[in-house]
Amino acid sequence: MADFSVQDLSSSQTQSSLQASPQVVLKVSSIDKSVNKKAYKTQNNCVICNVNFAKGGPVSVQKHTCRFCYQAVCSSCSPLTAIHPSTNNLERICIPCYTRYLKEEIERENEAEKQGVISREVELRKSLNSEKMKLEEELDKVRNEQMGLKSQVLTLSSELECLNHQKINVQTSENKNDSSVPISDLLEKLREQEMENARLQKEVQTLKTSSNSRPSSSACEHCSVQ
Repeated sequence: MADFSVQDLSSSQTQSSLQASPQVVLKVSSIDKSVNKKAYKTQNNCVICNVNFAKGGPVSVQKHTCRFCYQAVCSSCSPLTAIHPSTNNLERICIPCYTRYLKEEIERENEAEKQGVISREVELRKSLNSEKMKLEEELDKVRNEQMGLKSQVLTLSSELECLNHQKINVQTSENKNDSSVPISDLLEKLREQEMENARLQKEVQTLKTSSNSRPSSSACEHCSVQ
């Protein structure tokens, strides 16, 4: 027999709120197989509000059966219907059963939605990890290219420094070659050269004179011999 809270579920406020609110078409997936399907036959009072089903007298309450727990209930405590898993039709259901199965259905849907969220999150993480690996590979390539460029820059800087040293050496050599000699030294060298030229001219003149005088002396000697 189902355990019902008569005090809570038989209140007029709970019943009126369920009746006033739009009914959700609840489809029960399965019911408890241990339920005694003949329990209502021996029950003379509503198991929820405990109203008596005795016939006769000024007030007569009709006896109904909840098709999900098979307990005897009054119409006020079973105002709803739900799709029965055996008949696939709308059957009378008491408020406690409706509340219970609705809660189970909500929990089932929430669990399915939760699993869907978890599955999507797992797929998203896989996708993010894949993108992360690709980005890390691209970053490694960029870093390697940067290292190569830095090496090239260092090589070019070294070559440029060597060229600058060579240029400085060439300029220094040219400056040494183009450095002006003092005028006094030039004049002194010019005097020495003029003196040397004069000496050479004098020697040349002496040689010429000596060369011209030799034939005449030979002729005189020849004449004297005759």
